[in-house]
Amino acid sequence: MLAPDIFRRETARLSLALDASPQQQLPADDRLAQLYEDVKHLDDITFVLSCERCRRELDWFPKARHIIERAQQVRQGLGDTTSALDAWGEFRRTVTLRLNLDLLARSPEAEMTRVGLTALDAQIARRLGGFKHLIEMTPRDMDFKAKEFQAVYDELSANRRTEDQLIALEPAQPKRIPLLAEGDGYDR
Repeated sequence: MLAPDIFRRETARLSLALDASPQQQLPADDRLAQLYEDVKHLDDITFVLSCERCRRELDWFPKARHIIERAQQVRQGLGDTTSALDAWGEFRRTVTLRLNLDLLARSPEAEMTRVGLTALDAQIARRLGGFKHLIEMTPRDMDFKAKEFQAVYDELSANRRTEDQLIALEPAQPKRIPLLAEGDGYDR
């Protein structure tokens, strides 16, 4: 889902780069609100790349359909990396907006569960310099971490798929159920 701050930044860039419309009217707040509603399903990186294409290809401020058309083209050009890009958008938003360093230092598992981070996210954060490093980065520096995130995500996801395939091939082990001892609350 598209972060509102990225939407505002990119629409401001579009306003500066492109003429408002053939009638020379700047986009009104209600038009921007409707535009956000129409494109908020896009992830951050796809939206940014679509806006870059709009700035290069259009003469006027784009409508939602122009951005969505370019988003589809961007996704087709990216191929299988879309899932990594979606993961990056969600990871970035969670780390920068929801994660609390104090709570993370006191109880890492509880804080990660609270904000919805997984063990895979923790491994990726470790490889990218740690949560503290990521939280302290400027938004511009964070933008440059996308490719590194994608490479680490793809590598760790591939390893996880391989591990899952190996586990699926192993014969199932029977579960051992411990016997209840007297005094466990189940006295006969």
